[in-house]
Amino acid sequence: MFFKRAPKKTTKAKPKNSSWTMTRQQSVLLGGFLTLFGIALIISFASYMVSWENDQSIVGSLQRSTPADNYLSHLGNTLGHLFIYNGFGLAAFILAGLFVVSGLYLFFNLATRPLRKYWFWGLYLMIWTSLVFGFLASSNPMLGGVVGFEISDVLQGYM
Repeated sequence: MFFKRAPKKTTKAKPKNSSWTMTRQQSVLLGGFLTLFGIALIISFASYMVSWENDQSIVGSLQRSTPADNYLSHLGNTLGHLFIYNGFGLAAFILAGLFVVSGLYLFFNLATRPLRKYWFWGLYLMIWTSLVFGFLASSNPMLGGVVGFEISDVLQGYM
């Protein structure tokens, strides 16, 4: 009454791919989101440059009853204040452009290798542009933003 056991089947573990790749659908979705987000940033920044004096008092206000002059209303006003006034000034447009370019590269499934170079030089240019505007146009805080003003202030302390 001894039964012969069937040999155990061993399954070989598939080697895991160490690099993470996106499917075409994920690439289109992320690319479309980044492109639309970058365009929204450009619109909110341009509108903030025109209407920042009128909307300065309602930044951070949670009341929807107070209208904002920004084209994207309170969201555009908050984004503009964050990136332009408290951030890099006019150089924040470079960041919005980088989002648009990255989104288009992902959307059209282009090689993403040049994006590293674009992001490196874009961020480098953003810091230097903010610094130059903060140094040359210290009377107008919108051009260099807080980052440009503070970096130029620190560098002037060393001169």
